[in-house]
Amino acid sequence: MAQFIFFFRESQLSEDPKTYRDNWENWVKGLKENKHLIAGAPLLADGVIVKNHGELVEDFVFDFKANASDFMIIEAQDIQAAVGLSKTCPIFSLGGTVTIRPIIKPY
Repeated sequence: MAQFIFFFRESQLSEDPKTYRDNWENWVKGLKENKHLIAGAPLLADGVIVKNHGELVEDFVFDFKANASDFMIIEAQDIQAAVGLSKTCPIFSLGGTVTIRPIIKPY
């Protein structure tokens, strides 16, 4: 099995946050029950960008379309299987996206 990181980006807030959260929790539960979910968490909107050996970019602004709102590490047979796992993600009901990147070798 290979590991992949999923980055989730929302493009709008849910019209019904409770329904969205329930759908999200059920989707995550299915990933856990089928032993695909290794780790994951929502990300806070604040953060920093560091460049040039410690220089901070001062104008960091969280943008739901550009910045990830959540991440997960997923185990799947291959990238096609990882894409298959993402297809029922509730983020799509918000017009959001899932970026999938293979993890070469964990540290």
